[in-house]
Amino acid sequence: MGQRLKCSAMLLTLLLVQVILISGTTSASGEFNEGSIRLDADPGDPTTSSPNRFPVHRVIPGEITTFTIWVQNFSPENQTVMLKLTDIPTGYLAYVTSSVEVPANGTMDAKVVVEVPDVLPYPGLDPNADHMIRVEGMGSPSGDKSFIILIIRIDSVLDHELMILPEFVPEKNMDVYPGQKLYFDLDLRNKGSMKDSYEIMIAEHRSEWEISFPEGEYVQYQLDHGKFGTDALIRVLVGVSPKAVVGSLLSVTIYSGSYGADLFDTGTRSGSVTVHFHVIQSSAVTIKARVPYLEVREGRDFLLDFDAINTGQESAVYTPRLTVLDGSPQMGWVSIFNPDTPQLIPANERMEFKVKVTPPLGANGFFSMVIGGMNVNGLVIDSETLVRIKPLTNMSIRSVEGGPFDKDEEVKLLLIVENSGYVSQMAMVEGSRIPSCYRLNITPSNFVIAAGMTQTVIISLELKENLQPASFQMDLELLTPSADDTSWVMVDSIIGDVLIRELPNIAILSLDIPNRILQEGESVPMNVTLANTGPIDVDNFMIVLYEVTFSNSRVEIGRMDAKLQSGEVSSFWFNWTARPSTRSISAVVLLFGVKEDSILDNELSEEIHVDSLKVPSEPVGMDGIRPGIMASGIALSIIFAGLAVVVVSSDTFRYSFFTMMIPLYSKLKPEHLLGNKLRRRIYVYVQNHPGEHFRSILVNLNLKNGTLAHHLYTLEKENLVRSHREGLYRRFYPAGFKIDESPMDLTPLQRKMLERIINMPGISQKELSEEMEISTSTVNYNIKAIKDKRLVYMKKDGKFTKLYSNDMDT
Repeated sequence: MGQRLKCSAMLLTLLLVQVILISGTTSASGEFNEGSIRLDADPGDPTTSSPNRFPVHRVIPGEITTFTIWVQNFSPENQTVMLKLTDIPTGYLAYVTSSVEVPANGTMDAKVVVEVPDVLPYPGLDPNADHMIRVEGMGSPSGDKSFIILIIRIDSVLDHELMILPEFVPEKNMDVYPGQKLYFDLDLRNKGSMKDSYEIMIAEHRSEWEISFPEGEYVQYQLDHGKFGTDALIRVLVGVSPKAVVGSLLSVTIYSGSYGADLFDTGTRSGSVTVHFHVIQSSAVTIKARVPYLEVREGRDFLLDFDAINTGQESAVYTPRLTVLDGSPQMGWVSIFNPDTPQLIPANERMEFKVKVTPPLGANGFFSMVIGGMNVNGLVIDSETLVRIKPLTNMSIRSVEGGPFDKDEEVKLLLIVENSGYVSQMAMVEGSRIPSCYRLNITPSNFVIAAGMTQTVIISLELKENLQPASFQMDLELLTPSADDTSWVMVDSIIGDVLIRELPNIAILSLDIPNRILQEGESVPMNVTLANTGPIDVDNFMIVLYEVTFSNSRVEIGRMDAKLQSGEVSSFWFNWTARPSTRSISAVVLLFGVKEDSILDNELSEEIHVDSLKVPSEPVGMDGIRPGIMASGIALSIIFAGLAVVVVSSDTFRYSFFTMMIPLYSKLKPEHLLGNKLRRRIYVYVQNHPGEHFRSILVNLNLKNGTLAHHLYTLEKENLVRSHREGLYRRFYPAGFKIDESPMDLTPLQRKMLERIINMPGISQKELSEEMEISTSTVNYNIKAIKDKRLVYMKKDGKFTKLYSNDMDT
């Protein structure tokens, strides 16, 4: 019975554990906000009013708003939280602090800047909807994730009106004559707080009259909100049918439609105006232009020639008049008629008139010159001449080039401006819709382009804050002086697309090799530990291992392709056969398509010591040797073998041992001292490599122990070189070279590096490399030597390794 109860209890326990594990797994997968990281709204933000306490900001189109969020770390250790934005509404620009260092059980704040568009048709401008941006965070090293939703509400009104000018009325009566051509103007006004697009259409009038806009059957306008650019002048052309009956009435209605109001189902959706035309007595004078089309140069007067024909039954008194139809008010045009007084034209007769036209400065393009006038007997049937005025200067933007750009890199676009006119022209370039994290610089600010030439303008965006958007568009406008030189007038524009790439970074955390003296030919395993400290996953990079010889040449050991996700840490194994000519092992990370100076901690070196292989002598036959003698021989062999190991492994004993075997030294004559080619070669090597130890000289010059010891001994006796013992090594220097014999035993370079660390605590190895203008591998090698003497220590700070000196008399 007791055994059965024990089994039942065990089964219940296992079932409970399984339920706990299943519920924990379900919770972890279902709740994105569980774990040691949490993103929350700023408690001090009064706009946090959504049911889930998500922050809500009310903005108008074109406005920039900044959210402050709290990044909380519930872990007992410091964490780096990498932030990114997802689900950004179409047309919005949003950027967030890329990473936040949060202390253990602490909180830090982060900023999210949102730029709301002001141009339709973005659905993100719907005043009736909540527009959400999702901020996601991932902690390192925990890997825990969290998110928060930011809510944007559009605080705007959609309203417009369409009126008849110049009275600003919705309805008007006009008298016309059969065959008459005339126009009237409308005013379209945006009265709302949002930029909107409008379509203006003429209702079907079921007649033979020609009623249209200069652009065609309908026109479209986009009007800004506020005080500037809220109105548009709309011209309506009317051609009365020659068959119109005197006394008849025709009413024409023109409608306006709001794109924004129709899209979002709010505000003023449409408007309308109506014009009532009353047909009165027709004219007896018809105008016929002699030239229907004319081309002239800007700034030049031109002459129009036409006939006034009296087609009636009685004489007509005619006074000519010129009307310019170009879609804009007739300002600055001057016309002089010949004759310029009322003329009596008999029935069925014609009279020639000429008019000298002087266009205003800056007028260029196509213009309709309508010749009409007044007739005391009725109205005149107009005639039209199309005139094209070609500009003396013709400035345009040919292209904009540049990008994509790396994160934190200065943005530089090249704008090519072209003058295809006939004279030199002054111009300038302006930019707008620039994200607030940039400062705009344009070089040159203004310039003169000769006729037929081009000018390159550099558009540079200097980063003010580390809150770059992933991409954005900027407006670039080309301006030239106005006709009266009192202002600048835009003549061309272009949109510049800017794409910002996130920078990957793979840091080498450690290079692990056996911490002992290695033997030549030994198979040595080596472990390289890497971390992806960048904000993006790296799918393809390469690890390369080199052996660095005593002559500073690099021999590749092997290479390996790898990939790491953002925040991931992983180790990679290599195998190497030890060689005595190797001084250190160096690991290097190669990132494809990334500038080398933008990668941090991508090289690490570790010093090694390799002894040469000892070749045993051939065995001697043992026949006839007594056991006692054999034992004595074995003991002596062991003693001599031990002495040989000491000689081979120590520069000091090796040099002393072989110099003892040199015969009694006799002083050489100066002319014979460097006459020996091998001795002269050794002397030059020491001159070029001061401080090299005996073993290094032996390997790099490929000499035998006795030969090298003999010549070094000779050079030292003749005071051409000098030696200094340093632990197991004996180093050689040119005569007169100052040898540092301090207890710390630092090289001059290491002393300079230690001095920099004392004066600049917290400096990174990358900064030390740039400060002293030496390679990162040299810094890594010497910092390890200084660290082994316990003069400095390292501290990891984010993706940087910072250096500090120990508190001791250095």
